[in-house]
Amino acid sequence: MLIAKNIMQDLKIKKMSADDLTKVVAIEQVAQVSPWSKQMFLDSLKAKHMCVVLVRSVSSEIIGYAVMSMVVGEAEVLNVCIREDMQKKGYGKFLLNYLLRIAKEKEVKQVFLEVRKSNTKAIKLYENSGFVRIDVRKNYYKGKTQREDAVILLANRF
Repeated sequence: MLIAKNIMQDLKIKKMSADDLTKVVAIEQVAQVSPWSKQMFLDSLKAKHMCVVLVRSVSSEIIGYAVMSMVVGEAEVLNVCIREDMQKKGYGKFLLNYLLRIAKEKEVKQVFLEVRKSNTKAIKLYENSGFVRIDVRKNYYKGKTQREDAVILLANRF
């Protein structure tokens, strides 16, 4: 199901702050197999990565967030996450398109990301957003019982 137009108008993307991290980390802990710690988010804020939250305009409720680093014409999407009860509604695509639009505005030439091989929902989202598979990193991610490969993707268009 995609976001209805009237619901999309209720969305706002704002710069992530340290004050958002309690809610962001709570979402991360539920949604991710190997979640980022609060310190990892703080490190990204300190490094001046592009850290944003997706909120409902009226309630300021955080429903997702993203982190992207940009250096000399290249960007890497480090984290995109939508609250579990809000997934499969188009919010992830909305947030990813925002990242790609910012990358284009900043004259980034290439946008990369890596994702767990088992995360087929995310891979489908990325491929539907113009990313193509370019490589695999063997045993890259920690898992609950074993390591898992990472699929590396490159934005083919943005």
